[in-house]
Amino acid sequence: MTMAEQKPSEYTPQFVQKLRFVDRWQAVISGMAVKADEVKREFFRRVGERSFVNVSISPGQIEVEKQRRDYDFVTLTLDPQLDARTIVAVRIAPFANDLSVEWRHYELPPKKVTEHQYAKQWRLSLVVVGIFAAVLAIWGISAGEACGLVIGLGYFLLFVFIKELRPLPPRRVALQGFQPQDSWAFKESVDQILREAIDIVGISAEMIRELPKEEAKERRVI
Repeated sequence: MTMAEQKPSEYTPQFVQKLRFVDRWQAVISGMAVKADEVKREFFRRVGERSFVNVSISPGQIEVEKQRRDYDFVTLTLDPQLDARTIVAVRIAPFANDLSVEWRHYELPPKKVTEHQYAKQWRLSLVVVGIFAAVLAIWGISAGEACGLVIGLGYFLLFVFIKELRPLPPRRVALQGFQPQDSWAFKESVDQILREAIDIVGISAEMIRELPKEEAKERRVI
């Protein structure tokens, strides 16, 4: 894919609430508000030139303490089947006469999966049957009586097994294998592209003034 796919927005503030916030970078470039559109065009062009696979760009909003701002969400789908994604929300916009540039890194873990208690129930049943058989052997019960008792116990365990065999509460699984590395690598790539876009329009790195990181408790208010 030579150009990042443009998608309709799904990144409403309600959707963003589901994302896991990872990191953030923000800077202000003095007197460069007039360069906002130019930097934005160059950023999108350079994202397309990277030929990322399974990457899309769509507009959306982030809400922090009831205040909303527009962002462009650059999304890498790590696992299409489980909808695992890493997302870098980018904002390039005027701030008075200055230029504000920012990215926020999020992860959307794989879809919730439902697990069953098969293994746990079967192990418990085998332990009960083993103990019951050992007790019968100690008591010296005849083979016919033992067979009848074992069959009765089997029906009872089957009833309990079926009754208790129900799905566990759905849970989100963590990113697997190399996915965490790919998530961070993608964030670093988007960061580099943004810096390249700033440089290509004639803004030197010396003009960029990075803002301090947010406090931990504030970083979770997304």
